[in-house]
Parts: sequence; structure tokens; C-alpha cells
Amino acid sequence: MAKEVIAQAATGLAAPSQLPTGIDPDDAFSVCVQFGAYTAKLDNGSCVDVARKCEEWIVDYKQCTLESLEKDFAARVKWGSCQSLVVSGYDTCSGEETKLMDNMDLAHALYVRKNEKKLFLFVDIEDKPSPLVVNSSCVSEDNDVVMDSVAATRQGDGQDSSCQQSIDCGSVEIASIAPQQEPQHVIDWETLEIAPILEQQIGSSMPVMEEDEMYAFLGLMTEDERVEQARVEAEKVRVEAEKGKVEAEK
Repeated sequence: MAKEVIAQAATGLAAPSQLPTGIDPDDAFSVCVQFGAYTAKLDNGSCVDVARKCEEWIVDYKQCTLESLEKDFAARVKWGSCQSLVVSGYDTCSGEETKLMDNMDLAHALYVRKNEKKLFLFVDIEDKPSPLVVNSSCVSEDNDVVMDSVAATRQGDGQDSSCQQSIDCGSVEIASIAPQQEPQHVIDWETLEIAPILEQQIGSSMPVMEEDEMYAFLGLMTEDERVEQARVEAEKVRVEAEKGKVEAEK
């Protein structure tokens, strides 16, 4: 409710009578900002209570960013490096607030107000979260305790596993291995079929193979030739050996 009352008061502020240098009138946008009450924690160690107030000025909406607005804020209010800004857009019709997280949010807020060419903002200055300070010596001691616990657990597991792996050989029974059975090939005479003799083969004379042809067909002739060649080679070696012996005796 307080913000709504202040927003209504901000609408009554007189707009700047003159445009800043370098801003095209078609690109001019009025920015009405309400700064909430806060305590400025300056970097020199001092603290200053700042009352709530409203400010209005003209910006070039084509060049307007959160960074440029922050410079405009710094020209009107002060805050310390341990504090940060929270900027929210205010819709006078619905009464809703929307945080402006980045320049895309700001561009959207400017676009929806392009007919009025007036943007309402709420700016709150808050303390930054305190950094978490960790004592490295405590962390080191905690890590040592954890590692010792893990080592003890692993050692206990090793002892348990060694106990579990001990086997009572006297109580072990070895299952007998069944002898491998040779497959038996049984002829089923009931299903045995004899190929019939063709009609054109009945009464015809069957060719008879000569003995020499059969001998060659079975490869016996080739075997005889191989044996004969080996005998001839052996005979040559024997003759050469005898000649050498005779010459040696001379």
C-alpha cells in the first residue's frame, strides 16, 4: 500500500522542462524512480540513514541499460560496496512489480510503456550476502578424521573378507562327473531307401575298367614311380660312395 501511495505521488512530479543534450525528442523517455528508505553503509565505515524519496529524469530509451541507470542512481543516492541494487518495474494499471534482472527485462518494460513514454521504477538497496568463511585448519582436521575412518572401515572389510574366504576342505564334496557318452549311430532300416534302377539302364552293358586303368585310378602307379625314383637316387649315391672309396685306396 505504501508503494502504491508513493507511485501516485510520483505521477504528480513535474517532468523535466528541458531535454538533456544529445537526446532526440522522439527517443526521450521519462524515468520516475522511487528509492526506498535504507541505511547506506559507506566504504569509509560510516552509516547514513537515507529517507525514501522519488526522482524523475529524461533518458534516451534506445541507449538505456541497467548499467546506465545505475550511474544515474549513483548521482542521486549513495551506497557502499557491501550493498547492491534491486530494481523493479511498476505497472500503474495493474499495480504489479516485476524485477528487472537484465537488459532484456528493461527493454521489455520500456516497450510496453512506449505510448506513455514514462517508466516507473522501484529501487531498493540491500546488503550483499556475507561470504562464507571457512577455517582451513578445521577442514583439514575433519578430512583427516574422515580418511582415518575410511581406512579403518576398509581394513575391517579386508579382515572380514579374509575370514569369509576360508574353506573347510574336510566338508567339501566334489560332485562326480558323468562319463561322456559317445553318440550311437543307429541305422533305421524302416526308413532306408534304395535308389531304383532307371529304365534305360536295364539290360545295358556296364563298362568294365581295365586293370592298368584301375591301378592308375587308385594312384598306385604314381606311388610306384616315386618309389622307383627314390631307389635310383639311392643307387647313385651308393655308386658314388664306392668310387670315392676305391680312389681313396689308390
